[in-house]
Order: sequence, then C-alpha cells, then structure tokens
Amino acid sequence: MLIIVDILINAVNLDFKINLLEKNMAEQSYLSAQEAAEELKISVATLYSYVSRGLIRSEATQGKSRAKRYSAADVQKLKQKQDYRRNPGHAAQGSIHWGMPVLDSSITLIENGQLFYRGRNALELADTKSFEAVAAYLWTGSFGAEHLFNQQPNLSHFQNQHLDQLLPLERFQAEIPLMAAQDLAGYDTSPQGVQRTGARILKTLTAIVTGEPQVESMASALQKAWAPDNLSAKKPLE
Repeated sequence: MLIIVDILINAVNLDFKINLLEKNMAEQSYLSAQEAAEELKISVATLYSYVSRGLIRSEATQGKSRAKRYSAADVQKLKQKQDYRRNPGHAAQGSIHWGMPVLDSSITLIENGQLFYRGRNALELADTKSFEAVAAYLWTGSFGAEHLFNQQPNLSHFQNQHLDQLLPLERFQAEIPLMAAQDLAGYDTSPQGVQRTGARILKTLTAIVTGEPQVESMASALQKAWAPDNLSAKKPLE
C-alpha cells in the first residue's frame, strides 16, 4: 500500500513539474505590452498599431484582467528588420548568407540556398526561358507576354557625338532622361502601360550598347555586338 501511495505522489509531482515547465515555456514565448515595447524601443501605442497591421500576434491572457500578451518571436523578427534598416551593410551581409530578406516580397524567394522568382527556380528559368520571357513573367505573373518586347526603340534623337564617347553605363545615365522627355507613352501608369515602358527601356538600352537600332532578340543583339564569331555566346546572354 505504501508503495502505491508513493508511486501516486511521485506521479502527481511529475505532472506538476511538467505543467510548470510548459507554463514557463509559454511565458517565455510571449511578452507583456511593456516588455515588447521596450524590446523594440517604441511606445505601447505604436506596439498596438503594429498588432493591428498584423506585424505582431497577440492573445488574451488568463485571469480577470484579460490583458494581452505578445509573440516574442514576432517581436524579435521585427527587431531584426529594424536593425537591418538602420545598418544596411548588415542587411546585405545577411542576404548573401541566405538570411532573412530585407523586404518581404511576393516575387522573390530565397530558400535552402536557392533563388525563386514567382515560385520558379531562377536557374531553371535561365536555362529554359529567354530574357524577355522571364522579364515579362516577373511583370505579369504569367508566360506568353513577350509581345511587350515587340516595340522597337526610337534612337533618332540619341545621335550625339559627345554621348558616343561615354562608357555604356555613363551613356545609360545620360540618355534615360532624354528618353523620358521624348517618350509620351511613359505617362501611361496603368499596369500594362508600365510593363510596356519597362520593355521599351530594356530594348533601348540594348540598342544603345550594341549600336543596332533594330533589336529583335536582346540576346542575339548582344551576341552579334560582343561575340560575333561565337554563336554559342547567345545562350548565356539569354
């Protein structure tokens, strides 16, 4: 009988210890409003605004007060983002090591050392799709929009002997404002209009750097200008 009682007492003690451990772990996973605000170096009012925007999860505590507690993990994630914004160098270093992205994005995903664009592996896209197809895919979210690149750039107002003497990047910087002044379609800020403008800019930059006013395929134009005797150079440029 004494053995049974002893077993029951030990079982009760063990159950009490487990419950206490679970309670302590739960408490460590959450912070009070004041603790969370101090951790982020913000006011409690700002903390509430973060919660309303879905940046920090909260839940009501047990007891009469029904005060809320705040996810410690969410607070730490937000704190890390704040640190990255204050120290861009740290953000860049973290990105290189496949760390947390500086900005949330529905286009780009870095996971397990791999890069994805809109859910597609970037290396597979580079191997199977043209530059124009991938650019259109990033803008529209679907393949089959390469027609955006059917436009041909107008370089008639870019003929300038002083600009011709500049390095490609310097010439881009000089000619983009000139192009903007002449491109009335650039004032179309609808999604389709912005996509067409982006395609015109890329085609124009290709024409500038290759000296070819008619650009059907950007990869072909670059290959003919940079490696005319090496047809296999077209593939890496795509």
